[in-house]
Amino acid sequence: MELPGYRAWCVTESFAQLDLEALIDNTNPLQSAFRKVEDFEGVALVALETAAGIECFVLRTLHATVPIYVAIAGDGAHVSWDFLHCARAVPFAANLAACKRFILTGQPFHGDTIISGVSVLGGGAAARLGAEGATIYPAEPIAIYEESTLVPGADAAETFIDLIANQIRRRTSQADMVALELSGGLDSSCVAIATDRVDGLSVQTYGLLHAGVAGDQQRLRREELVHRYRFTDTTLPSEQSSPFTAFVGETRSRRKVPCDELFRAGIDGCLDILSKHIDVVITGIGGDELTLLPEADATTVLDETTEALLGARLPPPVDLPTLPIASAVDAAFCRSDMFLSRGIWPVNPLLAAEVVQFSQALPRAMKEGRMLNKVALAKERLSDFFLFPVYRENFRVVYDNDLHTFDMAGYFENALLQSLGIIRMPVLLDAHRGFVNTGKSAIPRVCFANAVRLEHVLRDLHDAN
Repeated sequence: MELPGYRAWCVTESFAQLDLEALIDNTNPLQSAFRKVEDFEGVALVALETAAGIECFVLRTLHATVPIYVAIAGDGAHVSWDFLHCARAVPFAANLAACKRFILTGQPFHGDTIISGVSVLGGGAAARLGAEGATIYPAEPIAIYEESTLVPGADAAETFIDLIANQIRRRTSQADMVALELSGGLDSSCVAIATDRVDGLSVQTYGLLHAGVAGDQQRLRREELVHRYRFTDTTLPSEQSSPFTAFVGETRSRRKVPCDELFRAGIDGCLDILSKHIDVVITGIGGDELTLLPEADATTVLDETTEALLGARLPPPVDLPTLPIASAVDAAFCRSDMFLSRGIWPVNPLLAAEVVQFSQALPRAMKEGRMLNKVALAKERLSDFFLFPVYRENFRVVYDNDLHTFDMAGYFENALLQSLGIIRMPVLLDAHRGFVNTGKSAIPRVCFANAVRLEHVLRDLHDAN
Protein backbone atom coordinates (compact mmCIF):
# COMPACT_ATOMS: atom_id res chain seq x y z
CA MET A 1 0.00 0.00 0.00
CA GLU A 2 1.30 3.48 -0.90
CA LEU A 3 -0.34 6.67 0.37
CA PRO A 4 0.99 10.20 0.80
CA GLY A 5 3.55 10.22 3.57
CA TYR A 6 4.02 6.52 4.03
CA ARG A 7 4.23 3.09 2.47
CA ALA A 8 3.27 -0.27 3.97
CA TRP A 9 3.99 -3.83 2.92
CA CYS A 10 2.36 -6.84 4.54
CA VAL A 11 2.82 -10.63 4.55
CA THR A 12 -0.03 -12.65 6.05
CA GLU A 13 -1.68 -16.05 6.00
CA SER A 14 -3.41 -16.55 2.66
CA PHE A 15 -7.01 -16.39 3.94
CA ALA A 16 -6.60 -12.97 5.59
CA GLN A 17 -8.95 -10.17 4.54
CA LEU A 18 -6.84 -7.02 4.65
CA ASP A 19 -7.72 -3.36 4.88
CA LEU A 20 -4.27 -1.97 5.52
CA GLU A 21 -5.48 1.62 5.44
CA ALA A 22 -7.65 0.84 8.48
CA LEU A 23 -5.04 -1.32 10.22
CA ILE A 24 -1.98 0.97 9.87
CA ASP A 25 -1.76 4.28 11.74
CA ASN A 26 0.06 6.58 9.31
CA THR A 27 0.92 9.13 12.03
CA ASN A 28 2.25 6.72 14.64
CA PRO A 29 2.67 3.15 13.34
CA LEU A 30 3.29 1.89 16.88
CA GLN A 31 -0.39 2.62 17.60
CA SER A 32 -1.58 0.60 14.60
CA ALA A 33 -4.59 -1.69 15.00
CA PHE A 34 -2.55 -4.26 13.05
CA ARG A 35 -0.80 -5.13 16.33
CA LYS A 36 -4.11 -6.21 17.86
CA VAL A 37 -5.24 -8.52 15.04
CA GLU A 38 -6.21 -11.96 16.39
CA ASP A 39 -7.76 -13.59 13.32
CA PHE A 40 -4.65 -14.21 11.24
CA GLU A 41 -0.88 -14.12 11.47
CA GLY A 42 1.05 -11.42 9.67
CA VAL A 43 3.99 -9.01 9.56
CA ALA A 44 3.83 -5.45 8.27
CA LEU A 45 6.72 -3.18 7.23
CA VAL A 46 5.96 0.54 7.37
CA ALA A 47 8.06 3.40 5.99
CA LEU A 48 6.94 6.78 7.34
CA GLU A 49 8.09 10.14 6.00
CA THR A 50 8.97 12.58 8.78
CA ALA A 51 10.71 15.93 8.98
CA ALA A 52 13.86 14.06 10.04
CA GLY A 53 13.67 11.61 7.13
CA ILE A 54 12.28 8.11 6.67
CA GLU A 55 11.36 6.05 9.75
CA CYS A 56 10.85 2.31 9.36
CA PHE A 57 8.79 0.00 11.56
CA VAL A 58 8.08 -3.73 11.78
CA LEU A 59 4.67 -4.69 13.19
CA ARG A 60 3.35 -8.11 14.22
CA THR A 61 -0.22 -9.26 14.56
CA LEU A 62 -1.24 -10.38 18.04
CA HIS A 63 -1.74 -13.88 16.70
CA ALA A 64 1.79 -15.21 16.25
CA THR A 65 3.00 -18.81 16.04
CA VAL A 66 6.41 -18.36 14.38
CA PRO A 67 9.27 -16.07 15.48
CA ILE A 68 10.24 -13.01 13.46
CA TYR A 69 13.85 -11.89 13.83
CA VAL A 70 15.15 -8.38 13.18
CA ALA A 71 18.76 -7.31 12.62
CA ILE A 72 20.37 -4.06 11.47
CA ALA A 73 23.49 -4.61 9.37
CA GLY A 74 25.73 -2.55 7.13
CA ASP A 75 23.61 -3.43 4.09
CA GLY A 76 20.32 -2.49 5.76
CA ALA A 77 17.63 -4.11 7.88
CA HIS A 78 16.99 -7.85 7.87
CA VAL A 79 13.55 -9.18 8.88
CA SER A 80 13.03 -12.92 8.68
CA TRP A 81 11.71 -16.07 10.35
CA ASP A 82 15.23 -17.46 9.78
CA PHE A 83 17.47 -16.80 12.78
CA LEU A 84 20.59 -17.92 10.92
CA HIS A 85 19.96 -15.43 8.11
CA CYS A 86 19.80 -12.53 10.57
CA ALA A 87 22.67 -13.79 12.74
CA ARG A 88 24.99 -14.12 9.73
CA ALA A 89 24.14 -10.60 8.60
CA VAL A 90 25.77 -9.00 11.67
CA PRO A 91 29.31 -9.34 13.07
CA PHE A 92 29.62 -12.25 15.49
CA ALA A 93 29.19 -11.13 19.09
CA ALA A 94 27.56 -13.32 21.68
CA ASN A 95 25.06 -11.58 23.94
CA LEU A 96 26.41 -13.01 27.21
CA ALA A 97 23.37 -12.18 29.35
CA ALA A 98 21.01 -13.72 26.78
CA CYS A 99 23.29 -16.78 26.47
CA LYS A 100 23.20 -17.34 30.23
CA ARG A 101 19.42 -17.04 30.19
CA PHE A 102 19.31 -19.46 27.26
CA ILE A 103 21.14 -22.13 29.28
CA LEU A 104 18.36 -22.05 31.86
CA THR A 105 15.19 -21.39 29.90
CA GLY A 106 15.97 -21.39 26.18
CA GLN A 107 15.29 -18.48 23.86
CA PRO A 108 12.51 -16.10 24.89
CA PHE A 109 9.74 -15.37 22.39
CA HIS A 110 10.46 -11.62 22.57
CA GLY A 111 13.52 -9.42 22.96
CA ASP A 112 17.25 -10.16 22.82
CA THR A 113 18.67 -13.35 21.32
CA ILE A 114 22.02 -15.05 21.86
CA ILE A 115 23.61 -12.82 19.18
CA SER A 116 24.01 -9.11 19.85
CA GLY A 117 22.14 -7.09 17.26
CA VAL A 118 19.51 -9.76 16.57
CA SER A 119 16.12 -9.42 18.26
CA VAL A 120 12.96 -11.54 18.12
CA LEU A 121 9.43 -10.15 17.99
CA GLY A 122 6.55 -11.91 19.70
CA GLY A 123 2.85 -11.52 18.96
CA GLY A 124 1.63 -7.91 18.97
CA ALA A 125 5.20 -6.60 19.17
CA ALA A 126 6.79 -3.87 17.08
CA ALA A 127 10.25 -2.65 16.19
CA ARG A 128 11.47 0.81 15.22
CA LEU A 129 14.46 0.44 12.90
CA GLY A 130 17.33 2.89 12.98
CA ALA A 131 21.02 3.10 12.13
CA GLU A 132 21.86 2.42 15.77
CA GLY A 133 19.76 -0.77 15.83
CA ALA A 134 16.20 -1.87 16.47
CA THR A 135 14.10 -0.60 19.38
CA ILE A 136 11.66 -3.32 20.42
CA TYR A 137 8.18 -2.72 21.85
CA PRO A 138 6.22 -5.60 23.43
CA ALA A 139 2.51 -6.18 22.96
CA GLU A 140 -0.01 -4.14 24.89
CA PRO A 141 -1.72 -5.81 27.90
CA ILE A 142 -4.20 -8.49 26.86
CA ALA A 143 -7.51 -9.12 28.60
CA ILE A 144 -8.03 -12.60 30.07
CA TYR A 145 -11.51 -14.11 29.94
CA GLU A 146 -12.95 -14.99 33.33
CA GLU A 147 -14.31 -18.44 34.16
CA SER A 148 -18.03 -18.66 33.62
CA THR A 149 -20.86 -21.18 33.98
CA LEU A 150 -22.53 -23.36 31.39
CA VAL A 151 -26.05 -22.56 30.24
CA PRO A 152 -28.68 -25.34 30.15
CA GLY A 153 -28.13 -27.58 27.15
CA ALA A 154 -24.56 -26.42 26.59
CA ASP A 155 -22.21 -28.82 24.83
CA ALA A 156 -18.79 -27.30 25.48
CA ALA A 157 -16.83 -30.33 24.27
CA GLU A 158 -18.65 -30.34 20.92
CA THR A 159 -18.14 -26.60 20.55
CA PHE A 160 -14.45 -27.06 21.37
CA ILE A 161 -13.96 -29.52 18.49
CA ASP A 162 -15.98 -27.31 16.12
CA LEU A 163 -13.80 -24.29 16.95
CA ILE A 164 -10.66 -26.30 16.20
CA ALA A 165 -12.19 -27.53 12.93
CA ASN A 166 -13.02 -23.95 11.97
CA GLN A 167 -9.38 -22.92 12.43
CA ILE A 168 -8.14 -25.87 10.39
CA ARG A 169 -10.68 -25.16 7.65
CA ARG A 170 -9.54 -21.54 7.30
CA ARG A 171 -5.84 -22.26 7.46
CA THR A 172 -5.76 -25.20 5.03
CA SER A 173 -8.14 -23.84 2.41
CA GLN A 174 -5.34 -23.33 -0.12
CA ALA A 175 -3.04 -26.16 0.95
CA ASP A 176 -1.87 -28.73 -1.58
CA MET A 177 -1.28 -31.52 0.93
CA VAL A 178 -1.68 -31.60 4.71
CA ALA A 179 0.11 -33.57 7.43
CA LEU A 180 -0.96 -33.97 11.04
CA GLU A 181 1.31 -34.64 14.00
CA LEU A 182 -0.35 -37.50 15.87
CA SER A 183 1.18 -38.63 19.15
CA GLY A 184 -2.01 -40.21 20.45
CA GLY A 185 -2.17 -37.81 23.39
CA LEU A 186 -5.19 -35.73 24.38
CA ASP A 187 -4.33 -32.68 22.28
CA SER A 188 -3.32 -34.23 18.97
CA SER A 189 -6.28 -36.62 19.26
CA CYS A 190 -8.77 -33.76 19.60
CA VAL A 191 -7.16 -32.07 16.61
CA ALA A 192 -7.38 -35.34 14.66
CA ILE A 193 -11.13 -35.50 15.36
CA ALA A 194 -11.49 -31.91 14.17
CA THR A 195 -9.75 -32.63 10.85
CA ASP A 196 -12.47 -35.18 10.08
CA ARG A 197 -15.02 -32.35 10.18
CA VAL A 198 -13.29 -30.42 7.40
CA ASP A 199 -14.81 -31.48 4.10
CA GLY A 200 -12.39 -32.53 1.39
CA LEU A 201 -9.33 -32.51 3.66
CA SER A 202 -7.00 -35.45 3.01
CA VAL A 203 -4.54 -35.90 5.86
CA GLN A 204 -1.28 -37.80 6.25
CA THR A 205 -0.33 -38.44 9.87
CA TYR A 206 3.06 -39.06 11.40
CA GLY A 207 4.46 -39.70 14.84
CA LEU A 208 7.34 -41.04 16.90
CA LEU A 209 6.63 -44.30 18.73
CA HIS A 210 8.19 -45.01 22.11
CA ALA A 211 9.72 -48.34 23.11
CA GLY A 212 8.47 -50.77 25.75
CA VAL A 213 5.04 -51.11 27.28
CA ALA A 214 4.35 -47.36 27.01
CA GLY A 215 5.11 -47.58 23.30
CA ASP A 216 2.82 -50.60 22.86
CA GLN A 217 0.03 -48.65 24.50
CA GLN A 218 0.76 -45.58 22.34
CA ARG A 219 0.75 -47.65 19.14
CA LEU A 220 -2.66 -49.19 19.91
CA ARG A 221 -4.19 -45.83 20.85
CA ARG A 222 -2.89 -44.18 17.67
CA GLU A 223 -4.22 -47.07 15.59
CA GLU A 224 -7.74 -46.38 16.86
CA LEU A 225 -7.56 -42.90 15.35
CA VAL A 226 -5.71 -43.90 12.18
CA HIS A 227 -8.22 -46.64 11.34
CA ARG A 228 -11.31 -44.66 12.30
CA TYR A 229 -10.42 -41.59 10.24
CA ARG A 230 -8.60 -43.46 7.45
CA PHE A 231 -5.34 -41.56 7.83
CA THR A 232 -2.24 -42.48 5.85
CA ASP A 233 0.28 -42.94 8.64
CA THR A 234 4.06 -42.77 9.02
CA THR A 235 5.95 -43.68 12.21
CA LEU A 236 9.54 -43.93 13.35
CA PRO A 237 11.02 -45.05 16.70
CA SER A 238 11.34 -42.15 19.11
CA GLU A 239 14.91 -43.30 19.89
CA GLN A 240 15.91 -41.71 16.58
CA SER A 241 15.26 -38.31 18.13
CA SER A 242 18.60 -38.34 20.02
CA PRO A 243 18.59 -34.78 21.45
CA PHE A 244 22.33 -34.98 22.26
CA THR A 245 23.95 -37.28 19.71
CA ALA A 246 22.22 -35.26 16.96
CA PHE A 247 25.04 -32.74 17.49
CA VAL A 248 27.86 -35.16 16.70
CA GLY A 249 28.70 -37.56 13.89
CA GLU A 250 26.78 -37.68 10.62
CA THR A 251 23.80 -35.67 11.86
CA ARG A 252 25.93 -32.75 13.03
CA SER A 253 25.71 -31.06 9.64
CA ARG A 254 21.91 -30.90 9.67
CA ARG A 255 20.38 -27.50 10.32
CA LYS A 256 20.59 -26.38 13.96
CA VAL A 257 19.13 -23.17 15.39
CA PRO A 258 18.85 -21.94 18.99
CA CYS A 259 15.05 -21.87 19.04
CA ASP A 260 14.32 -25.45 17.97
CA GLU A 261 12.44 -28.65 18.68
CA LEU A 262 14.40 -30.74 21.19
CA PHE A 263 13.56 -33.98 19.38
CA ARG A 264 13.87 -32.60 15.87
CA ALA A 265 16.00 -35.44 14.52
CA GLY A 266 13.13 -37.91 14.73
CA ILE A 267 10.56 -35.51 13.28
CA ASP A 268 12.95 -34.64 10.46
CA GLY A 269 13.09 -38.35 9.73
CA CYS A 270 9.30 -38.52 9.43
CA LEU A 271 9.17 -35.43 7.23
CA ASP A 272 11.84 -36.95 4.98
CA ILE A 273 9.51 -39.93 4.37
CA LEU A 274 6.31 -37.94 3.79
CA SER A 275 5.31 -36.60 0.40
CA LYS A 276 7.42 -33.72 -0.85
CA HIS A 277 4.17 -31.91 -1.74
CA ILE A 278 3.14 -31.36 1.88
CA ASP A 279 2.91 -27.62 2.48
CA VAL A 280 0.97 -27.52 5.78
CA VAL A 281 1.51 -29.40 9.06
CA ILE A 282 -1.19 -29.30 11.74
CA THR A 283 -0.04 -29.68 15.35
CA GLY A 284 -1.57 -30.00 18.80
CA ILE A 285 0.80 -27.46 20.33
CA GLY A 286 -0.77 -25.36 23.08
CA GLY A 287 -3.28 -27.92 24.30
CA ASP A 288 -1.66 -28.43 27.69
CA GLU A 289 -1.98 -24.73 28.42
CA LEU A 290 -5.63 -24.34 27.34
CA THR A 291 -6.97 -25.66 30.63
CA LEU A 292 -3.99 -24.88 32.82
CA LEU A 293 -5.16 -23.61 36.19
CA PRO A 294 -3.50 -20.39 37.42
CA GLU A 295 -1.88 -22.00 40.45
CA ALA A 296 -0.25 -24.64 38.23
CA ASP A 297 1.82 -22.09 36.29
CA ALA A 298 5.11 -22.22 38.19
CA THR A 299 8.22 -20.21 37.34
CA THR A 300 11.77 -21.46 37.33
CA VAL A 301 13.67 -20.69 40.53
CA LEU A 302 17.43 -20.23 40.40
CA ASP A 303 19.05 -22.22 43.19
CA GLU A 304 22.67 -21.99 44.31
CA THR A 305 23.78 -24.83 42.03
CA THR A 306 22.38 -23.13 38.92
CA GLU A 307 23.98 -19.84 39.92
CA ALA A 308 27.30 -21.66 40.27
CA LEU A 309 26.85 -23.00 36.72
CA LEU A 310 26.15 -19.58 35.22
CA GLY A 311 28.51 -17.64 37.44
CA ALA A 312 25.84 -15.03 38.15
CA ARG A 313 22.41 -14.55 39.62
CA LEU A 314 20.09 -13.73 36.75
CA PRO A 315 17.29 -11.22 37.25
CA PRO A 316 13.81 -12.75 37.12
CA PRO A 317 12.30 -12.91 33.64
CA VAL A 318 9.91 -10.15 32.66
CA ASP A 319 6.31 -11.30 32.21
CA LEU A 320 5.18 -10.19 28.76
CA PRO A 321 1.59 -10.23 27.51
CA THR A 322 0.68 -13.14 25.23
CA LEU A 323 -2.66 -14.37 23.98
CA PRO A 324 -2.04 -18.04 24.76
CA ILE A 325 0.05 -18.79 27.86
CA ALA A 326 3.71 -17.94 27.21
CA SER A 327 4.91 -21.56 27.32
CA ALA A 328 2.55 -22.40 24.44
CA VAL A 329 3.99 -19.57 22.36
CA ASP A 330 7.52 -20.75 23.22
CA ALA A 331 6.66 -24.27 22.07
CA ALA A 332 5.24 -23.09 18.75
CA PHE A 333 8.18 -20.77 18.09
CA CYS A 334 10.67 -23.53 18.89
CA ARG A 335 9.10 -25.92 16.40
CA SER A 336 8.64 -23.54 13.48
CA ASP A 337 12.12 -23.72 11.95
CA MET A 338 11.93 -27.43 11.14
CA PHE A 339 8.79 -26.72 9.08
CA LEU A 340 9.55 -23.33 7.56
CA SER A 341 13.01 -24.44 6.41
CA ARG A 342 11.20 -27.05 4.27
CA GLY A 343 8.63 -24.62 2.88
CA ILE A 344 5.91 -26.02 5.19
CA TRP A 345 3.56 -23.73 7.11
CA PRO A 346 2.74 -24.88 10.66
CA VAL A 347 -0.90 -24.60 11.68
CA ASN A 348 -1.45 -24.57 15.44
CA PRO A 349 -5.25 -24.39 15.87
CA LEU A 350 -5.08 -24.62 19.66
CA LEU A 351 -3.27 -21.26 19.73
CA ALA A 352 -6.06 -19.44 17.89
CA ALA A 353 -7.72 -16.63 19.84
CA GLU A 354 -11.23 -18.07 19.70
CA VAL A 355 -10.03 -21.45 21.00
CA VAL A 356 -7.90 -19.89 23.76
CA GLN A 357 -10.60 -17.47 24.89
CA PHE A 358 -13.31 -20.16 24.81
CA SER A 359 -11.15 -22.34 27.04
CA GLN A 360 -10.42 -19.46 29.42
CA ALA A 361 -14.15 -18.91 29.96
CA LEU A 362 -14.96 -22.54 30.78
CA PRO A 363 -15.92 -23.42 34.36
CA ARG A 364 -13.14 -24.86 36.48
CA ALA A 365 -14.72 -28.33 36.51
CA MET A 366 -14.11 -28.64 32.77
CA LYS A 367 -10.45 -27.68 33.18
CA GLU A 368 -9.42 -29.90 36.07
CA GLY A 369 -7.80 -33.13 34.98
CA ARG A 370 -8.06 -32.11 31.28
CA MET A 371 -11.79 -32.84 31.46
CA LEU A 372 -12.58 -30.81 28.33
CA ASN A 373 -10.41 -33.05 26.15
CA LYS A 374 -11.57 -36.25 27.80
CA VAL A 375 -15.25 -35.45 27.35
CA ALA A 376 -14.65 -34.54 23.70
CA LEU A 377 -12.86 -37.85 23.07
CA ALA A 378 -15.50 -39.85 24.97
CA LYS A 379 -18.23 -38.37 22.79
CA GLU A 380 -16.38 -39.73 19.77
CA ARG A 381 -16.86 -43.19 21.32
CA LEU A 382 -13.18 -43.97 21.52
CA SER A 383 -12.44 -47.00 23.68
CA ASP A 384 -11.98 -46.87 27.43
CA PHE A 385 -8.48 -48.22 26.79
CA PHE A 386 -7.84 -45.04 24.79
CA LEU A 387 -9.37 -42.73 27.38
CA PHE A 388 -7.61 -44.16 30.42
CA PRO A 389 -3.99 -45.01 29.53
CA VAL A 390 -1.96 -46.82 32.16
CA TYR A 391 1.49 -45.53 31.16
CA ARG A 392 2.80 -42.06 30.49
CA GLU A 393 3.78 -41.57 26.88
CA ASN A 394 6.52 -38.94 26.80
CA PHE A 395 10.13 -38.42 25.76
CA ARG A 396 11.74 -38.51 29.18
CA VAL A 397 13.28 -41.97 28.67
CA VAL A 398 14.60 -40.94 25.24
CA TYR A 399 16.14 -37.79 26.70
CA ASP A 400 17.67 -39.50 29.74
CA ASN A 401 19.08 -42.46 27.78
CA ASP A 402 20.80 -40.18 25.27
CA LEU A 403 22.09 -37.92 28.04
CA HIS A 404 23.41 -40.96 29.94
CA THR A 405 25.56 -42.18 27.05
CA PHE A 406 26.64 -38.81 25.64
CA ASP A 407 30.34 -37.88 25.94
CA MET A 408 29.78 -34.46 27.48
CA ALA A 409 33.44 -33.89 28.36
CA GLY A 410 34.60 -34.74 24.85
CA TYR A 411 31.97 -32.54 23.24
CA PHE A 412 32.96 -29.49 25.31
CA GLU A 413 36.71 -29.79 24.80
CA ASN A 414 37.92 -26.26 23.94
CA ALA A 415 34.38 -24.97 24.41
CA LEU A 416 33.31 -21.46 23.46
CA LEU A 417 30.87 -21.45 26.37
CA GLN A 418 33.85 -21.66 28.72
CA SER A 419 36.12 -19.21 26.92
CA LEU A 420 33.35 -16.62 26.57
CA GLY A 421 32.47 -16.92 30.26
CA ILE A 422 28.90 -18.07 29.62
CA ILE A 423 29.07 -21.05 31.99
CA ARG A 424 31.55 -22.64 34.35
CA MET A 425 32.32 -25.85 32.53
CA PRO A 426 33.51 -27.87 35.57
CA VAL A 427 30.08 -27.40 37.17
CA LEU A 428 28.30 -28.70 34.05
CA LEU A 429 30.62 -31.70 33.69
CA ASP A 430 30.38 -32.55 37.40
CA ALA A 431 26.59 -32.49 37.14
CA HIS A 432 26.71 -34.77 34.11
CA ARG A 433 28.98 -37.26 35.87
CA GLY A 434 26.55 -37.23 38.79
CA PHE A 435 23.66 -37.98 36.46
CA VAL A 436 25.51 -40.85 34.75
CA ASN A 437 26.47 -42.39 38.10
CA THR A 438 23.24 -41.88 40.04
CA GLY A 439 20.49 -40.94 37.59
CA LYS A 440 20.07 -37.64 39.45
CA SER A 441 21.15 -34.20 38.29
CA ALA A 442 22.36 -31.32 40.44
CA ILE A 443 21.16 -28.86 37.80
CA PRO A 444 17.91 -28.78 35.77
CA ARG A 445 18.15 -31.46 33.08
CA VAL A 446 17.20 -29.00 30.35
CA CYS A 447 20.46 -27.10 30.99
CA PHE A 448 22.43 -29.95 29.43
CA ALA A 449 20.51 -29.84 26.15
CA ASN A 450 20.55 -26.05 26.01
CA ALA A 451 24.30 -25.94 26.62
CA VAL A 452 25.00 -28.49 23.88
CA ARG A 453 22.81 -26.61 21.40
CA LEU A 454 24.23 -23.20 22.31
CA GLU A 455 27.82 -24.41 21.89
CA HIS A 456 27.01 -25.79 18.44
CA VAL A 457 25.20 -22.67 17.17
CA LEU A 458 27.79 -20.22 18.54
CA ARG A 459 30.66 -22.29 17.19
CA ASP A 460 29.16 -22.41 13.68
CA LEU A 461 28.46 -18.67 13.65
CA HIS A 462 31.89 -17.88 15.09
CA ASP A 463 33.71 -20.04 12.54
CA ALA A 464 31.66 -18.68 9.62
CA ASN A 465 32.34 -15.10 10.71
